[in-house]
Amino acid sequence: MISYTALLIYRLLENLLEEKGYHFTINEILSTLKNMTVSNRDNLFYESCYTASTSMYSFK
Repeated sequence: MISYTALLIYRLLENLLEEKGYHFTINEILSTLKNMTVSNRDNLFYESCYTASTSMYSFK
């Protein structure tokens, strides 16, 4: 079940980027996600704390 969910999320990310005219390989997307850090804000939500990345800025 986890593998299916991971594959689904990857495909959704890939399609979202393709719709915006970007193409990133699986390795580029995974590398960006692995390098991201998040911080817990008073146990209410998580906030992403990442540096500049072409693939992440593509989601804007």
